[in-house]
Amino acid sequence: MEDYRKIFARSVAAALGLLMLTALPAFAAWTPEKHIEIIIGSGAGGGNDRAGRTVDKLLHDLKLVDVTSSVLNKPGGGGFIGWAYLNQQAGDGNYISTSTPNLLTTHIVGRSQFTYSGVTPIAQLYSESGVFVVSADSKIKNAKSLVERIKNDPESFSTTIGTSAGNHNHIALGMLVRAAGGNPAKLKVVVFKSSSEATTAVLGGHVDLAIVAASSRRKLVESGKMRALAVASPQRLSGPYATVPTWKELGVDVVSAFWVGIMGPRGLSRAQIDFWDQTFATLARSKEWKSYLDRFSLEDTYEGAKGSSEFLEKQYKEYKEVLTDLGLAKAAGSK
Repeated sequence: MEDYRKIFARSVAAALGLLMLTALPAFAAWTPEKHIEIIIGSGAGGGNDRAGRTVDKLLHDLKLVDVTSSVLNKPGGGGFIGWAYLNQQAGDGNYISTSTPNLLTTHIVGRSQFTYSGVTPIAQLYSESGVFVVSADSKIKNAKSLVERIKNDPESFSTTIGTSAGNHNHIALGMLVRAAGGNPAKLKVVVFKSSSEATTAVLGGHVDLAIVAASSRRKLVESGKMRALAVASPQRLSGPYATVPTWKELGVDVVSAFWVGIMGPRGLSRAQIDFWDQTFATLARSKEWKSYLDRFSLEDTYEGAKGSSEFLEKQYKEYKEVLTDLGLAKAAGSK
């Protein structure tokens, strides 16, 4: 009789142990328990802000979270003000932020001590390749003639790369100069306060070339007011850019894009990272998200948390090489 009791006790203990092991993942799981704040390191409007607001909407439309959420714009410092605010919430998974190339470039050029190694990468959402555009009546007729000018007479034309030296458009220009064998020091690069001012300058004949995000000047290309010479994408884009060659097609190794990712503050737990990793994987597969990408000519380059971390590390090294060639890398930007 004693043997039966011992056998029964051992069986009960084993069953309880199995139940405890089975229940562990549930206890280890994490979900947002309060209001979610999505931080945008730029003002309202523009691709970065639009992406954050679309994410905010889809988190609820797709029933991915059970709590409220909102977007908080904190412009300034090339994104640094927003990211500094993010990191004030260290270890709190209820705060996330969009990330852009500025996360890397402002550090490399010495304008910020803050970079990707100080946050928690969660996802890469999409990329928007740079397009090299000129006015319809420009003397630069095609990509080949641009390369020839860069190689043989770089002072004969001017380029605008948008609103800040050392940004992703400047990097695309630097890649082209490197590939063409030109001298970066002889380039005439013009920086404007806004992308609209830069476009006006090109249309008015005051600046010869602009490097812009594909969606931002789509209507001007469609209307024929601007002519796209080449795109810095891995493959051809759709819509008005379908007939525009990539630099790689032309034998020039230039691939550069404005990208948007998602990151959390430093110090997130494994469970918090896993929640957001799985949440954004579901969001990125949804037809609603794919429709958003198609509507704005965005490229689906989704990566999860691990892939995002690897992507940022690789991009940092590549950006630093190009910005060093352009004479813009500073000691403060050394990682």
